[in-house]
Amino acid sequence: TLHSMHLVTSLLEALGDYDEALSCSREALEACRRIFGEGHVATLNSIRQTAIILSDLGKYDDALAYFWEEFEE
Repeated sequence: TLHSMHLVTSLLEALGDYDEALSCSREALEACRRIFGEGHVATLNSIRQTAIILSDLGKYDDALAYFWEEFEE
């Protein structure tokens, strides 16, 4: 389920496996967009989680784009 995907993503992030966490987070975000649409709280949470992981990876410009996307929704 999507909830499980978010939990796995959080666990991977906590373990420091940011590349795998990012992959899982992007997969969850894509599913949220498809299932719930852009303005849904689950989609917004996925956007934020992806932005945080990108920031953890030092990809600040990419992270900022996701944070702005969440803000504009």
